[in-house]
Amino acid sequence: MVSKLCQYFQGKTIRHYSGIMAISISVLAGFVLGSCEGAPADGPTSLPGVIQDVVVHNVFSKDVQIADWTEEEGGIHIYDPSQFSMGFVRQEDRYVPPVQLPQNDELHLLTGQPLLLDLIVISQRHSTLLISVLVDYQQVPFTLDGMLSLLHEIRVEEGGDLYIPMQIDISEPGAHDFIIVAFRDPYNRPWDHEARDDCRVSGRRAVVIIDDIDEPVQTVIPDVVGVPPPPDVDFGVRVLFADVPTSPSDSSHPSQRQMRMTARGNAGELFRYQLWLSNYDLPDETVDYGLMRFLDFHQTEFKGKNLYVAHFDGRQEAIVEDQLELPAQPSVHEAQIVYVFDPYKSLLRNEVLAPFVFSSGCLGIDAR
Repeated sequence: MVSKLCQYFQGKTIRHYSGIMAISISVLAGFVLGSCEGAPADGPTSLPGVIQDVVVHNVFSKDVQIADWTEEEGGIHIYDPSQFSMGFVRQEDRYVPPVQLPQNDELHLLTGQPLLLDLIVISQRHSTLLISVLVDYQQVPFTLDGMLSLLHEIRVEEGGDLYIPMQIDISEPGAHDFIIVAFRDPYNRPWDHEARDDCRVSGRRAVVIIDDIDEPVQTVIPDVVGVPPPPDVDFGVRVLFADVPTSPSDSSHPSQRQMRMTARGNAGELFRYQLWLSNYDLPDETVDYGLMRFLDFHQTEFKGKNLYVAHFDGRQEAIVEDQLELPAQPSVHEAQIVYVFDPYKSLLRNEVLAPFVFSSGCLGIDAR
């Protein structure tokens, strides 16, 4: 059994509701990964790559404002500097105290009507964030503070709720899943595995219904169904990268081959790995995990799909063989799995286990 020092447990997410505005607060928990197999002992030989398709918001327009709500008004105060939170409200609700906000789990539009929101970011330390949007589990360009891009880089300072106007175009009638994701400090990803424990995503989701047609635009069919874990595996991590077995005769469990947040690869070649999916910490829940894969903060197909669905009935697991095609230019690349619970189910009717956005740890791959 792998040493307990190598057990890297999935970060939990605290559910905090200010009135009816839900904000996700990223809380990270982990064990020291002192002796896991397969992790490079020294630093990378390549330099980090340039992140593509980014608009940098060096200066905000006059439409960006800071609010400082009191606790009586529903304001959220974060005292741990390692945490940050994000959410959104309709633009017409910008000046409504959080305790008086209407629900924003389900948003209704007409064909041709843009989705106009205010992104809300709260931090207790200076942070650089990359903001991304997914509609129906596909990363799409969107407008933030009047600028259009696939990724938006913003810098946030300590204190106050930062309100940034954003616009997303969704046209097809029906019920759409809408997700906002923030990647924290994308240019400060140390090679040290312990420091990398702080790079999980934060995010928020909603259902957007066009023309009052509440039928989902896609049908969810599980790509993999969980099975009970081996009797000697007494823990689980919801989503974790693991090394592939060393030989056909290697029958070790992925829990014994955890990647330690860093790995080596060859530029221009395939990087093989296993993904260990586990519902161990939710033994009483039947749930679908909707997984999306990112490389250098850009969505890449996972097993040939934008959305890969794993179904679990209680304490089950799934092991998925996968590979990434690394770019030809030697560089340090960032790989991460972003996931949600119960895609295309209703948040408003509490059909979803949690309305937030989760992720694996961020895996740095030194492609040489």
